[in-house]
Amino acid sequence: MAHRLSCLPSLALVCLVQGCISDSPVPAKPSQDILVRLKDCFADVSARSGDRFVSPCAKVDVASLGGVTIEQLKKTLGPPGISSDDYVPSSPPYECRWAFYRLPSDVAMGGGPELQCVSADGVTCRQVRWVWTQ
Repeated sequence: MAHRLSCLPSLALVCLVQGCISDSPVPAKPSQDILVRLKDCFADVSARSGDRFVSPCAKVDVASLGGVTIEQLKKTLGPPGISSDDYVPSSPPYECRWAFYRLPSDVAMGGGPELQCVSADGVTCRQVRWVWTQ
């Protein structure tokens, strides 16, 4: 019986090592998947010209992006189209937005879905959501 018990630590070590050395990829965080999708959709908006275009990404649930940094959004999407930096003086909450729509070149006014980050500290988005402008 003592011999069997002495094998248990070795067996546990083998299981631990085999579990750590796995060929399966580490799954991406859901927020990273959403950021990649938003990046692709935002590029599509920029590439469109002519008629009105609304990105299908406006239907993506972005609530899980709460907690992402504004810097991460800027690295993913580029500078926001509008932000609290555009207003002097800026007071909390800090906000920035990226337009996920394109208006025809002959249209002066209009709107569509904008990805909005609201931040209390100007660093981390406490809330990310879609807002529809007119």
